[in-house]
Amino acid sequence: MTGDANINYLTVYQGNLVFVASSSSASELWSYDGTTLTQFADPNGESQDLAPWFPIVYGDDLYVYGYNDSAPGYTLWQFNGEAWVAITDPSLLNVDNPVQMVVYNSKLYFQGNDGMDTQLWSYDGSSLLQVSTQNSGNGGTYATSLNLCGTRLCFSGYDGDHGMELWSTDGTQENTAMVTDNVVGTDSSGGADSFWYWWWE
Repeated sequence: MTGDANINYLTVYQGNLVFVASSSSASELWSYDGTTLTQFADPNGESQDLAPWFPIVYGDDLYVYGYNDSAPGYTLWQFNGEAWVAITDPSLLNVDNPVQMVVYNSKLYFQGNDGMDTQLWSYDGSSLLQVSTQNSGNGGTYATSLNLCGTRLCFSGYDGDHGMELWSTDGTQENTAMVTDNVVGTDSSGGADSFWYWWWE
């Protein structure tokens, strides 16, 4: 990597600081143990930057959105301490518009697009589940701004009849719905990152 680096998305994995370092020439994942900086091996080799977004620890592993040169497209990647594993196939579920991932009720939640709709998805370590189904065939809920709120997961969502409003879920399709229509009609309550969150205890 040459030139000045932009440092983003800091988290801790296996006792080391993990972050994304980007410059005009590359964007890769690095770790720092307090003494030494180490670049993660890129699953694409030399052919393409990983260009990672939003690293997060789930269970014992590190997850990140990143480019998959063999697909090609953006993939949800898992790093198990030794090797990278592609969890999603970009031809089936694209994550090229990444939003912050969240761990909730022992599952990893993220936004994905199946070629037709952008919805809220979860991953339990072995299988993927589409959590939101509203506005199916018309773009989906565009679930973003994922945030824990007491015993539920809240997010900004869209159903085709209202603007972007506050939604919540318990992780099941049947209990995923809009909480309130703050701005009545098709106008939105705010931008994708400007929500007031209600908290359930």
